[in-house]
Amino acid sequence: MTACRSNLNKVSDALKMYGEDSKGAHPSALAQLSPQYLKAVPTCPTARCDTYSAAYVGAQGAYTLVCGGHHHKAVGRPANYPQYTSAGGLIDR
Repeated sequence: MTACRSNLNKVSDALKMYGEDSKGAHPSALAQLSPQYLKAVPTCPTARCDTYSAAYVGAQGAYTLVCGGHHHKAVGRPANYPQYTSAGGLIDR
């Protein structure tokens, strides 16, 4: 979970930088962050794949990132958690 949370923070930082350079706009896909803002979209260590791209929702001035799926069920997290929103930061029930 710690590594997944860290991944969400890194992607969020890249989205913030992208937004600053793009007058508040966010990319339509996380892949657009690479290579300028991120080397590559990270993978969830539990799922061993990119669980963030398919669940990403970005719009003018706002975005939501989640670790999509049930990959953290073993540690008591519901599907699509942890989450990171531009308005609320890291959300981890």
